Amino acid sequence: MVAPAGIPDGRRLLIATLAACLVLEPGAWAHNFIRDAAEPALFHPQLLPDLLMAAGFHAGWWLAWWWLLRRWRMSGPMGRPRTTLLGRWKYPAALAAMCAGSVGLMILWNLPLSWLDAIPPERLPMRSHPFRQPRPMIAA
Repeated sequence: MVAPAGIPDGRRLLIATLAACLVLEPGAWAHNFIRDAAEPALFHPQLLPDLLMAAGFHAGWWLAWWWLLRRWRMSGPMGRPRTTLLGRWKYPAALAAMCAGSVGLMILWNLPLSWLDAIPPERLPMRSHPFRQPRPMIAA
């Protein structure tokens, strides 16, 4: 795959990560919605809050890979043993950085969202409230 010329590597990686987020999360949400999951395996059972929360998770992946690719050159098959100590620890370090980046950035991303009440409370079942929670009725 040839990357477009003129776009820096970090931005191409960010675009690919956001594209993956916008494909994977609605797909996972639709899967849970279709099977009417009692406890959906999502960040939030409603679609828009789930996408908002997933952005922080995927941004953590992007940040970890951006840092790793700037630090080390990742090449060759993952199963092939390296001859140097640094080469042997690249991929476990990448895995640890992805885990730490995704969890850490998701926490940092979701704290302000919860403080600002941008994430509504979870409403189950999903089929009753797929996109947003219903507005409260105001007595006239």
